[in-house]
Amino acid sequence: MLKIVPEAIPEKVAQVGGSEYGVHDTFRNGFRGITNEITNKHPLETRLAMWQETQQELKYEMLRQTQGIHAPIRLKMEKMLVGNVKRIPVGKTHNLGLDILNGTDDTIDFEDFLGDRPARVQTTYKEASEREIPVVGEYNVWYSKYAGEGSLFGKGVEQSKFRLVVERDAGRTRANSRQLFCIHFARGMCIRGPNCNYLHRIPMKGDREDTCTDVFGREKFRHYRDDMGGVGSFEKRCRTLYVGNIGINEHLQEICTNHFSEFGELEYCNVLQMKGVAFVQYKSILNAEFAMEAMRSQTLESSEIINIRWATEDPNPQVNESLKRKAEEDVIETVKAQLPIVGDQGTILDYQQLHKLKKIEYKKEEKVELYGDDLDAWQQYCQQYYEEYGVYPEGVQPQKEQESASQAYSIPKQPESKKLVEYESSDDE
Repeated sequence: MLKIVPEAIPEKVAQVGGSEYGVHDTFRNGFRGITNEITNKHPLETRLAMWQETQQELKYEMLRQTQGIHAPIRLKMEKMLVGNVKRIPVGKTHNLGLDILNGTDDTIDFEDFLGDRPARVQTTYKEASEREIPVVGEYNVWYSKYAGEGSLFGKGVEQSKFRLVVERDAGRTRANSRQLFCIHFARGMCIRGPNCNYLHRIPMKGDREDTCTDVFGREKFRHYRDDMGGVGSFEKRCRTLYVGNIGINEHLQEICTNHFSEFGELEYCNVLQMKGVAFVQYKSILNAEFAMEAMRSQTLESSEIINIRWATEDPNPQVNESLKRKAEEDVIETVKAQLPIVGDQGTILDYQQLHKLKKIEYKKEEKVELYGDDLDAWQQYCQQYYEEYGVYPEGVQPQKEQESASQAYSIPKQPESKKLVEYESSDDE
């Protein structure tokens, strides 16, 4: 019988290209030939790594333009040296020196106050899989209920046996560099604890938002569901939760704030006492998505199960304008947070804004000194200024059309202190 035995140390290793078909031949190529092509990453993790790499390249290019070609090379060498330093067993899980070089040492992570504490195992597999015998009927996979069992977002739902307590359950897992959160942890029923591949903490400032997926990695849809439940919509950035069936209590405002502030920083908590409902808005949509799942089928101080879902749009146009401005400010802050500091004034956006303000002030001072008492030239300048900036120069108040041009564009008067100086100088002469 002929037996093929490969060499212990092959003379050469054949590289398998990505366009070649067939199964990898271990006898010919060995195990080392395919090592570089094996990837064990989630698609979202790969996208995040590419995004971080792009940000680093932008920083290197900024250093090259401002300080010279030696600056990015030196920074890369320092990162390589610091990255090879072994972590202290009793220290933090991340490399502090590498954080300083990357410019992320001022960001507060969950590990900064949790330390190296492992995540708590919230329940066992037996307890998590137990379920009361449902009513007879077909199971609806879209609404997670049996026929006749009642709505998922109403009084017909039974109270959950599990509940998340962030101070007790949060901790370190295998996913310290991952941006996906554990949905079972949010429900208070994760059986893996420190061995979980997802984050066991609440979202914090600095966590990256994804338009197409929620905080747990579930894909969003174009429109909300009819009952305003579920994952949500990628077209509308809703941060407000509707909380119904909360009962009537004189301390309802304090109760709702205490329960929902556990999952993130609140923008406001508006309680309608007579209707028994509340509207809770978070500063981040990540915290709203996390609280949506954590408070489902839960109770407040009473025994009534709350009805939680996404809030509908406010018909007030002023509120919509405020939300639009808030979204634009968030985008600007997100972009500025990723830009490197290039001087005393801050990022390149700060320098652009400063240059624009100085340019406008210079134009105003130059035109006023240039025109002096020439009324026709001053009128022409006012009109050009209005066409360019949408407003008239400081001190100019446009009058009605029937008034004369001299009244419509009045030259700003000089301060009294300047007039006094002119009179004194003329007397001396």
